[in-house]
Amino acid sequence: MERVSGNIVEFEMSSLTPATHYTVKVYAMRASAKSAVTTTEFTTDVDAPQGLAASNIQTENAMLTWKAPRAGITGYILSFESADGTIREVVLSPTATSYNMAQLSASTEYSVRLQAIAGPKRSRVITTVFTTSECVTIVMLESSGSSADSGPNIPSSNRVMDPASAPTLCFPLNMSPRLSLSINAKI
Repeated sequence: MERVSGNIVEFEMSSLTPATHYTVKVYAMRASAKSAVTTTEFTTDVDAPQGLAASNIQTENAMLTWKAPRAGITGYILSFESADGTIREVVLSPTATSYNMAQLSASTEYSVRLQAIAGPKRSRVITTVFTTSECVTIVMLESSGSSADSGPNIPSSNRVMDPASAPTLCFPLNMSPRLSLSINAKI
Protein backbone atom coordinates (compact mmCIF):
# COMPACT_ATOMS: atom_id res chain seq x y z
CA MET A 1 0.00 0.00 0.00
CA GLU A 2 1.29 3.45 -0.94
CA ARG A 3 0.23 6.72 0.71
CA VAL A 4 0.57 9.95 -1.25
CA SER A 5 -0.18 13.62 -0.57
CA GLY A 6 -3.68 14.89 -1.35
CA ASN A 7 -2.18 17.15 -4.03
CA ILE A 8 -0.97 14.19 -6.11
CA VAL A 9 -3.07 13.34 -9.17
CA GLU A 10 -0.56 11.00 -10.82
CA PHE A 11 1.56 8.24 -9.34
CA GLU A 12 4.21 6.23 -11.17
CA MET A 13 4.40 2.63 -10.05
CA SER A 14 7.84 1.09 -10.34
CA SER A 15 9.39 -2.36 -9.92
CA LEU A 16 6.42 -4.08 -11.56
CA THR A 17 6.78 -7.58 -12.95
CA PRO A 18 6.47 -8.01 -16.74
CA ALA A 19 3.36 -9.76 -18.13
CA THR A 20 1.56 -9.51 -14.78
CA HIS A 21 -2.04 -8.46 -14.11
CA TYR A 22 -2.45 -5.73 -11.47
CA THR A 23 -5.52 -4.28 -9.71
CA VAL A 24 -5.08 -0.77 -8.29
CA LYS A 25 -7.53 0.73 -5.81
CA VAL A 26 -7.53 4.43 -4.95
CA TYR A 27 -9.47 6.28 -2.25
CA ALA A 28 -9.16 9.58 -0.41
CA MET A 29 -8.82 9.96 3.33
CA ARG A 30 -9.46 12.93 5.58
CA ALA A 31 -8.92 12.32 9.26
CA SER A 32 -10.85 9.09 9.86
CA ALA A 33 -13.22 9.52 6.88
CA LYS A 34 -12.63 7.47 3.74
CA SER A 35 -14.07 8.04 0.23
CA ALA A 36 -15.52 5.41 -2.06
CA VAL A 37 -12.90 3.26 -3.76
CA THR A 38 -12.17 3.60 -7.45
CA THR A 39 -10.49 0.63 -9.11
CA THR A 40 -8.51 0.10 -12.27
CA GLU A 41 -6.84 -2.99 -13.70
CA PHE A 42 -3.98 -3.41 -16.15
CA THR A 43 -1.45 -5.95 -17.33
CA THR A 44 2.18 -5.01 -17.82
CA ASP A 45 3.86 -5.63 -21.16
CA VAL A 46 5.99 -8.66 -21.90
CA ASP A 47 9.66 -7.73 -21.65
CA ALA A 48 11.82 -8.59 -24.65
CA PRO A 49 14.56 -11.20 -24.73
CA GLN A 50 18.06 -9.67 -24.61
CA GLY A 51 21.40 -10.07 -26.35
CA LEU A 52 20.41 -11.77 -29.61
CA ALA A 53 23.67 -12.80 -31.30
CA ALA A 54 24.83 -15.03 -34.15
CA SER A 55 27.93 -17.19 -33.67
CA ASN A 56 29.67 -20.14 -35.31
CA ILE A 57 28.64 -18.70 -38.69
CA GLN A 58 29.36 -21.12 -41.52
CA THR A 59 28.33 -21.29 -45.19
CA GLU A 60 25.02 -23.08 -44.55
CA ASN A 61 24.29 -22.59 -40.83
CA ALA A 62 24.69 -20.28 -37.84
CA MET A 63 23.92 -20.50 -34.13
CA LEU A 64 21.64 -17.87 -32.57
CA THR A 65 21.64 -17.28 -28.81
CA TRP A 66 19.79 -14.88 -26.47
CA LYS A 67 18.82 -14.32 -22.83
CA ALA A 68 15.24 -15.10 -21.83
CA PRO A 69 12.87 -12.32 -20.67
CA ARG A 70 11.82 -12.11 -17.01
CA ALA A 71 8.16 -12.61 -17.90
CA GLY A 72 6.59 -16.04 -17.89
CA ILE A 73 6.21 -16.64 -21.62
CA THR A 74 4.49 -19.21 -23.81
CA GLY A 75 7.08 -19.16 -26.62
CA TYR A 76 9.05 -17.17 -29.16
CA ILE A 77 8.59 -16.18 -32.78
CA LEU A 78 11.88 -16.22 -34.68
CA SER A 79 11.95 -14.97 -38.25
CA PHE A 80 14.86 -14.47 -40.59
CA GLU A 81 15.07 -12.86 -43.99
CA SER A 82 17.82 -13.30 -46.56
CA ALA A 83 19.06 -10.52 -48.83
CA ASP A 84 16.93 -11.91 -51.69
CA GLY A 85 13.73 -11.37 -49.64
CA THR A 86 13.10 -15.01 -48.63
CA ILE A 87 11.53 -15.07 -45.15
CA ARG A 88 11.34 -18.06 -42.81
CA GLU A 89 9.55 -18.11 -39.47
CA VAL A 90 9.66 -20.65 -36.65
CA VAL A 91 7.83 -20.86 -33.32
CA LEU A 92 10.08 -21.90 -30.44
CA SER A 93 9.36 -23.26 -26.97
CA PRO A 94 9.40 -20.91 -23.96
CA THR A 95 12.54 -22.62 -22.62
CA ALA A 96 14.61 -22.02 -25.78
CA THR A 97 17.60 -19.69 -25.57
CA SER A 98 19.30 -20.79 -28.79
CA TYR A 99 18.46 -21.89 -32.31
CA ASN A 100 20.64 -23.48 -35.00
CA MET A 101 19.76 -21.87 -38.33
CA ALA A 102 20.32 -24.43 -41.10
CA GLN A 103 19.93 -24.66 -44.88
CA LEU A 104 21.34 -21.15 -45.37
CA SER A 105 23.06 -19.88 -48.51
CA ALA A 106 26.77 -19.02 -48.65
CA SER A 107 27.84 -15.37 -48.84
CA THR A 108 24.35 -14.17 -47.87
CA GLU A 109 23.25 -11.52 -45.38
CA TYR A 110 20.47 -12.54 -42.99
CA SER A 111 18.32 -10.23 -40.85
CA VAL A 112 16.97 -12.00 -37.76
CA ARG A 113 14.00 -10.91 -35.59
CA LEU A 114 13.06 -12.46 -32.24
CA GLN A 115 9.95 -11.76 -30.17
CA ALA A 116 8.66 -13.32 -26.92
CA ILE A 117 5.00 -14.37 -26.64
CA ALA A 118 2.89 -14.56 -23.47
CA GLY A 119 -0.63 -15.63 -24.48
CA PRO A 120 -2.04 -12.84 -26.66
CA LYS A 121 0.73 -10.38 -25.70
CA ARG A 122 4.02 -9.97 -27.54
CA SER A 123 7.26 -8.28 -26.56
CA ARG A 124 9.05 -5.71 -28.66
CA VAL A 125 11.23 -7.23 -31.40
CA ILE A 126 15.00 -7.58 -31.04
CA THR A 127 17.21 -7.99 -34.10
CA THR A 128 20.63 -8.97 -35.37
CA VAL A 129 22.23 -9.19 -38.79
CA PHE A 130 24.98 -11.54 -39.98
CA THR A 131 26.48 -12.80 -43.24
CA THR A 132 27.28 -16.43 -43.94
CA SER A 133 30.79 -17.48 -44.99
CA GLU A 134 32.05 -17.34 -48.54
CA CYS A 135 33.61 -20.38 -50.20
CA VAL A 136 36.27 -20.46 -52.87
CA THR A 137 37.15 -23.56 -54.88
CA ILE A 138 40.78 -23.77 -55.93
CA VAL A 139 41.30 -25.36 -59.33
CA MET A 140 44.93 -26.10 -60.20
CA LEU A 141 46.45 -26.22 -63.66
CA GLU A 142 49.05 -28.85 -64.37
CA SER A 143 52.13 -27.53 -66.09
CA SER A 144 54.91 -29.24 -68.00
CA GLY A 145 57.57 -26.98 -66.52
CA SER A 146 58.38 -23.53 -65.30
CA SER A 147 60.95 -20.84 -65.57
CA ALA A 148 62.19 -18.96 -62.52
CA ASP A 149 62.02 -15.66 -64.42
CA SER A 150 58.69 -15.87 -66.18
CA GLY A 151 56.65 -18.05 -63.85
CA PRO A 152 54.93 -21.30 -64.91
CA ASN A 153 55.13 -22.35 -68.51
CA ILE A 154 51.59 -23.58 -69.21
CA PRO A 155 51.32 -25.07 -72.67
CA SER A 156 48.09 -25.23 -74.64
CA SER A 157 47.85 -28.90 -73.80
CA ASN A 158 47.54 -28.18 -70.08
CA ARG A 159 45.20 -30.19 -67.97
CA VAL A 160 42.79 -28.76 -65.37
CA MET A 161 42.17 -30.49 -62.05
CA ASP A 162 38.68 -31.99 -61.80
CA PRO A 163 36.64 -29.26 -59.99
CA ALA A 164 34.69 -31.95 -58.13
CA SER A 165 37.87 -33.01 -56.35
CA ALA A 166 39.29 -29.50 -55.96
CA PRO A 167 39.76 -28.22 -52.42
CA THR A 168 37.25 -25.65 -51.15
CA LEU A 169 38.13 -22.96 -48.61
CA CYS A 170 35.45 -21.10 -46.65
CA PHE A 171 35.96 -17.89 -44.69
CA PRO A 172 33.90 -15.03 -43.21
CA LEU A 173 33.31 -12.19 -45.66
CA ASN A 174 34.81 -9.63 -43.29
CA MET A 175 38.12 -11.49 -43.42
CA SER A 176 40.63 -10.72 -46.14
CA PRO A 177 42.02 -14.13 -47.05
CA ARG A 178 45.62 -14.44 -48.12
CA LEU A 179 46.14 -17.63 -49.98
CA SER A 180 49.54 -19.21 -49.85
CA LEU A 181 50.06 -22.47 -51.67
CA SER A 182 52.96 -24.83 -51.56
CA ILE A 183 53.00 -27.17 -54.51
CA ASN A 184 55.15 -30.24 -54.88
CA ALA A 185 55.03 -31.61 -58.38
CA LYS A 186 56.83 -34.40 -60.17
CA ILE A 187 57.66 -33.68 -63.75
